[in-house]
Amino acid sequence: MRGPVSRVWGWLRAPLFGCATFAFFVALFEVLQPSIVRGASMFPALHDGERILVECVTPRLGSLARGDVVVLEPPGGDGERYVKRIVALPGDIVREDSGTVFVNNHPVARAHTAPDPHRWIVPPDHYFVMGDNTDHSFDSRMFGSVPQSRIIGRVVGK
Repeated sequence: MRGPVSRVWGWLRAPLFGCATFAFFVALFEVLQPSIVRGASMFPALHDGERILVECVTPRLGSLARGDVVVLEPPGGDGERYVKRIVALPGDIVREDSGTVFVNNHPVARAHTAPDPHRWIVPPDHYFVMGDNTDHSFDSRMFGSVPQSRIIGRVVGK
């Protein structure tokens, strides 16, 4: 014979399982999001049309690192998402001179986009991002440092 607790559990089991499953998938899509690379700015690491997996927790915790590939909405952007590599952290000094990009006086990339020297200081809570394909990348050299709040996530897989 079934007691009152067994009967209540029998009635609640399916709705609770359904709610738990729904909560799991909502949490999963808040943490991991699929995306697609558009353009050649990250070539050869990532190709136009390539599918990527974006982890969205790291930017919220502020634990991004130099070298991380991130998905972002550029400052003043129209909702379009870019995929770029973080080359400089808050407080770093970025300089582009004679076809080379330097971070804190260390060369990090070749770039032939600016004939005149440029210099940027990355503000607090901002990151300086560039595409790996520097000659075909619209990045922080054009639109400036990116606030942490505009970084959607870190690329964790293809």
